[in-house]
Amino acid sequence: MNRFALRAGAAAAALTLGGAALTPVLAAAANGPSSSPSSVAAAAVRPARAAQIQRIEDLPARTVAADGRSHEVSVEYHGTFPAARTASVQLLVEGAGGGSGYLSPGQVRVERLDAAGHRWRSVRLGCQTGTLYTAVRPTGGTLVAGGELHDHYRVTAVRTSATPRLLLQPRLLVH
Repeated sequence: MNRFALRAGAAAAALTLGGAALTPVLAAAANGPSSSPSSVAAAAVRPARAAQIQRIEDLPARTVAADGRSHEVSVEYHGTFPAARTASVQLLVEGAGGGSGYLSPGQVRVERLDAAGHRWRSVRLGCQTGTLYTAVRPTGGTLVAGGELHDHYRVTAVRTSATPRLLLQPRLLVH
């Protein structure tokens, strides 16, 4: 187990696509063996920030078609913390369902809805062994005890030759 990746089973999370609730899909069960999103934890969290992150909680994964169309994804987290915490969401993107599965940042576009809910902002992607990941936001957000965190993303496969589907693995970084 990666020393930064501690899983907490008490968290309740939901992933929605286009406003409809989706059933969580586990990468290993739905798509056969693939690289684990936790395996890129050290690369996805820059060393300067890693010391500040207390735990990482994987949220339910979902696959979307790599069909060149935009897919809106909402990540919701219902906190179980006894006190307010600083937290942020990170989205990992992997190839799934055949093909090479190895992705580069030029093949996928990820946008995040701004806090006011008015504009989609492009998100810069990093890459580690074919897994794309969004950068950790430097400030995160305050998650009050028992509160909820909502992030909205739009994911588009720009070039679809590498894989027919994308696996989206959101995770919560608790500072």
